Amino acid sequence: YQADVLHRHPTNGGLSLRGPLSESRLCLNIAETLLGIHLRERGIRFEEQYAYVPGRRFRGDFYLNDSRIIVEIQGGVFNGQAHGSIEGIKRDMERLNLATRYGFWMLRYTPDQVKDGEAIADIMEVMLAFKLRGRDTSAPTPERLTP
Repeated sequence: YQADVLHRHPTNGGLSLRGPLSESRLCLNIAETLLGIHLRERGIRFEEQYAYVPGRRFRGDFYLNDSRIIVEIQGGVFNGQAHGSIEGIKRDMERLNLATRYGFWMLRYTPDQVKDGEAIADIMEVMLAFKLRGRDTSAPTPERLTP
């Protein structure tokens, strides 16, 4: 299955037509779009393709502005490619450790978990737990970003 999609560049915001995409990449794009809809419907402010480590190319699919949560939708988990490969798993471990070091929480979901509503339900539970515990959910300051 091949498809062309409209793509927003993560740094300059420009739109371009990209394609063809594999079925797994198309599924991931649909899941990212759907999670954005779920977040907007619940009034959760977010940024897409958020650079969470200064000087590194790592970007989170979503950064929830009021909670210091980064949400990743993991493609290629079950087919041994990308996140499912040994190198992908090592890279994801580095990303998670750096996010934690810089004061972020990272939640990771598969496209199926987004589609069936499990991801948004879990995100809402985590945000509620933070609020009930009185956890500091303010955005990291430059002082906090010094490892």
